[in-house]
Amino acid sequence: MDAVGGYSKKKMYLLHTVVSSYEVADIVELLHEVDEHVIVNMFKTQQFYGTFYRAPME
Repeated sequence: MDAVGGYSKKKMYLLHTVVSSYEVADIVELLHEVDEHVIVNMFKTQQFYGTFYRAPME
């Protein structure tokens, strides 16, 4: 989503995503390859309700 820097007031983009703990290192490495100034904020989910399953698109 579009965002605005709190200090710089520059336009930037904000991405929220959920990945497994097994994927974190690969995702962070990829983000740094794309943008060396990327900021990554990670937090551990203690409880989750629902499912990630989505029916395949036909």
